[in-house]
Amino acid sequence: MKKLRIIMLGRPGSGKGTQADLLAVKYNIAYIGMGAMLREEIKKDTAIGKLIAPALSKGILIPEKITDELIKKRLQKQDCKKGYLLDGYPRNLAQARFLETITKVNFVFDIVIEDDAVIERLGGRLSCYCGEVYHIDTKPPRSDNKCDKCGKKLYARKDDNPKVIKHRLKVYHRQTEPLIKLYQSQGVLYRVNGNRAIEEIFEDIVRIIKKARKQENKKTI
Repeated sequence: MKKLRIIMLGRPGSGKGTQADLLAVKYNIAYIGMGAMLREEIKKDTAIGKLIAPALSKGILIPEKITDELIKKRLQKQDCKKGYLLDGYPRNLAQARFLETITKVNFVFDIVIEDDAVIERLGGRLSCYCGEVYHIDTKPPRSDNKCDKCGKKLYARKDDNPKVIKHRLKVYHRQTEPLIKLYQSQGVLYRVNGNRAIEEIFEDIVRIIKKARKQENKKTI
């Protein structure tokens, strides 16, 4: 099979970022998280960061002109030559159409959970500036409010409060959910039950990739 070019879909808090991280390590491909890229722009106080900070804190989608340009530049980097994994992009049909002009994906995984589960998960989420994510109930840090990886103080993201979470879900249903039908029609969509342990979800995705690769190899023989 050709190099892996993966998109992770799912509601906010579905765990797609966690799965993306695991998959990128297993297959040694570039992990491109749009949320992390945008937060880095804000952290560095760049012109883009200043422009997007208010929208990001309210759970509003960032203008496509900005996200499209960031993705285009990122996919041109050397580490994407072996394959890549996109998390948080595309978020709507316009972005998906733009992506099709610069690359072609061969796997889209939709991590499926319900809205109630999203509210419960994100309401207890704690984040670190190094990229690690915890939960006060399901994945608490070993030390109180400190990151296990780097020791820095953890924080609750501004977009993880109940009001913003509900708004983010509305945006997802209106703008991102239509991508499911798009990628289904292209034969690259795989829906995975997200209401399970991280390891079970990961093993399921790996099985799907392995099976698809076997089928692809049979066609080339």
